Amino acid sequence: MASKFSSVMRSIEKVFMKLAVCGLPNQKRLQRIGDSVMKLSVTDYSFHMRPNDDTKSWHEHRENQISVANLAKLGKEYGIERLMTSTSWVPDEYKLGVTCPKNTKEDPLEVNDEQIAQCVKALCGICWIFYGPHEAQKFLNDLKLDVITTKPVIEDSKNGAYPKIADKIYNKMEFNKLETAIGYSFNDKFLLIQAFTHHSYKHSSIIGNFQPLEFCGDAVLDYLTNECFFEYGIFYNHKMSRDLRSSLISNDTFHGLAADFKLDMYFIHGFKNFNRQKYFQNPKNLADLFESLIAAVYLDSRKSLFETRKVFFKLLGPLLDKVLLDLSLKPIQELKKNHKIRNMKQRVNKDYLFVYVFVDDIKKPFTGYGTSILNAELDAATKALNHFKELDKTREKVEEIKD
Repeated sequence: MASKFSSVMRSIEKVFMKLAVCGLPNQKRLQRIGDSVMKLSVTDYSFHMRPNDDTKSWHEHRENQISVANLAKLGKEYGIERLMTSTSWVPDEYKLGVTCPKNTKEDPLEVNDEQIAQCVKALCGICWIFYGPHEAQKFLNDLKLDVITTKPVIEDSKNGAYPKIADKIYNKMEFNKLETAIGYSFNDKFLLIQAFTHHSYKHSSIIGNFQPLEFCGDAVLDYLTNECFFEYGIFYNHKMSRDLRSSLISNDTFHGLAADFKLDMYFIHGFKNFNRQKYFQNPKNLADLFESLIAAVYLDSRKSLFETRKVFFKLLGPLLDKVLLDLSLKPIQELKKNHKIRNMKQRVNKDYLFVYVFVDDIKKPFTGYGTSILNAELDAATKALNHFKELDKTREKVEEIKD
């Protein structure tokens, strides 16, 4: 047991040292991709290893596994807190120690649970990007998270037992047209049918319904959207990731999907006097089908993120560039609209570009950095906006005290 612990510690230290030499922007990007990998990995575990649980139990299990409290607890068990306090890197731009007079030691940095959890996520991200999915799964397994370290055998759901039902529904609904439209042909037709089946349908006890797939698809979609951010080189935060996800699954997006791919027309249900137009006026109902379809492709392709990504881009590709650009420019446009930008300077330092933005009458510039001018300007604009928001909050508090 002791030798295994030592082996895990050496592995974690190796990954941590690689993370410590990354620039802060990349550490934050790795943190976000690591968060998505954890969510997807624990989702896979719940879906395959706890098949008799309901989706509520799956959600609770996933939230407990990747919670700040649990990640901090597991991180402490393997000395990540010690590594954070003995190197020059910790999340959120905290500095190591404090400035002290000569001949005195620096006080060790105290880190809280949230910072340790962020570090664990970044370590997972660097395992995934630099060492590959298998090593990332091993890392999470070493940390005692519930993950699957080998690909489970995903058997065809029920095609062998109920081929006539599958063929009848598949042909009646003309699912072959949908396969052609999305550029993917299903090996297991039952998975495709299940992705569009509501629990009210009379054969849902045989086919299943889309709710379990929706749970899985939520994690797959979360990973794919964050992967887009990572590859586009945008230094983003949780809010930007959420905004991207919201933009991709907005009313306009799904209205476009319904028109281009007619996803709503494949909906299988048992409702009487069903009003299709009214039902799908609620964007969540179409979002559920979209997430289920993504999950069905993921599972049918033996959990191939490459194949799933191709379908994802087939469905949302035309919107993706526009959404990413709009989100990137939004802070810059907001700053220009509400404040006066007096000057803007640029500087190159090794792998990063620095942008200094002088706003209003403030003497000191807001400094942003990134791998491109756009990323650096985005970072500087975001910092400026956050500064003004804090000023507004302070003014509001002062006004409340006066009143």
